[in-house]
Parts: sequence; C-alpha cells; structure tokens
Amino acid sequence: MHHRIVIASQGKLGLVATPIESESPFDVIDIPRELVGGFQSSLVSGMVLLSSSSWGQQVATWHVEFGFWREFTRKYFASLCRQYSSNHKQWTSVQPPETALFEEWLGDAPPMLGIEHLNPDVLRQLWGEIDAHTQVESGRHEGGLAGYLRSIDTDWNLIGRVTFHLAENKRNAELPFAFMATYTQGQAKDGSPQHIPLAEALRDSIASKDTTKLDQLLEPVSRAAKSVPLVAQLLGTRKLFAPNPLGFFRSPTGRGSLLLRELELLVEIVVRVGEVKVFVR
Repeated sequence: MHHRIVIASQGKLGLVATPIESESPFDVIDIPRELVGGFQSSLVSGMVLLSSSSWGQQVATWHVEFGFWREFTRKYFASLCRQYSSNHKQWTSVQPPETALFEEWLGDAPPMLGIEHLNPDVLRQLWGEIDAHTQVESGRHEGGLAGYLRSIDTDWNLIGRVTFHLAENKRNAELPFAFMATYTQGQAKDGSPQHIPLAEALRDSIASKDTTKLDQLLEPVSRAAKSVPLVAQLLGTRKLFAPNPLGFFRSPTGRGSLLLRELELLVEIVVRVGEVKVFVR
C-alpha cells in the first residue's frame, strides 16, 4: 500500500492508503512512518511536518502531490517569517494571499486524486488552519515562535531578515572585497535563501505602501548604524543599498578590521563572510 493525499468532496483533504499501481512507469516510494503519524494526528500536523527541512531530499521520490502540499505549507511559513519580528511579542495572523495568487498556484498543481474539488476557497481555509495551528504550537514551544520555526527548518530565521555580505570584488585587485546589504524574501525549492538587494525590497515596500515591512527593513539597519561607524557612514551616503567596494583587510588598521572589532555590537543582523553566516546577538 502507498499513502496518498486525497481531496474529497467539499475540498476536504486527507491521507489515505491506496494499492500500489503495479503498472506505473514511475518508481515511487511510500512516505516514512513518522510522516504518516503526523497526518494521523491531524491534517495540519501532517502538513507542517511535511514542510520540514528533514524531507528536502526525499520528497521527489514520493507521489507528486506531497511536493505540492509541502510547497504550499512552506509558502505560509515564508509569509510568516517575512512579517515576524523578534521585537513584536504579540501574535499576528498571516493574512492569506489574494485569490489571483491562489489561482496561480492551482495552475501549477500536479495531477492528484480529487483535484476537481480543489479551488481558492479550499486553499484559503487550509491557510487559516495552518495559521491557527502555528499560533497554538508556537505558544507551547519553550523558544516561542522563533524556536518553533527553527524546529521545522533551521534556515527560516533568515527569511525576512537583512543580511550584510562581504563578497570578493574580482574587478578590482586594489579593493578586493565588496560590501552590500540584502533582504531574504524566501527560499528556493532546494531550500537555499533567496536574497534581493535591500534597495529593491525598500522600493517594493514603498510602492505597495507597506509601512510595516518598511519599518522592519530599516529598523535593524538603524540599530546597527548606532553601534558601527562603518554602517552609519554607508547608510548616510546611501551606499549601503548597492555593492560597494571598500578594500577590506587591506591593512590591519583599515575598515575591515574596524568592522570585525565591532561585529559583536550588531544586534539581530546576519553577517555573511564567504560561506560563513554568523548570528550576532
């Protein structure tokens, strides 16, 4: 028997065991018992467990609907991470996307059992159920929402955050490193963070009149600028919003050493040096 996610009449989702299709041209593997147990606990518990980073390499070997519902649930959590701020202790529900976006997701849905019952209203209801589940479970977690998110995917704390990058500047041997700031808007399907320039994120927030997101983008940068003169200088000249060759590590007394001495003063900023990410509290 293989387990499948089936959409019944009136859009009710559930996990069912079905006979193995002996004539199927695809070599499909059944989902692990742990995941079956999650769905047996409740549909939403199974969806959240399915979204975990634990299954990133395995989901492609399962029936195709598991990949679709995994991505749907991860889109909810990406939206939650983008709106979450560690300074805000009060829970705020994640509003569902517009109907047009739900319809776009449905257009990408693979063949699945009962797909004729799937529509934007079903996705909207499921989104709300995941949101309510997350509110309850994060309240129970000893680490709060941040700890709960880390228990599902350790990289989700990067989403919705500003990142400082030190990158190699191959175009100028005299100034071998470039410095820039980005905003992590989500994750690719392989789980890698999707960075966009901080300036682009700011423009999008201004264009959509999203003052909450605008504040979330500028607040950590402003706090860093109060502690680190280099960040304050780049913010004041607006060079922080584009790649800026600074010649780091040219000499022990240069700007690079100044920045490194003051890293511990950065609060809730991610500093990326090469492939190393350092969280500074």
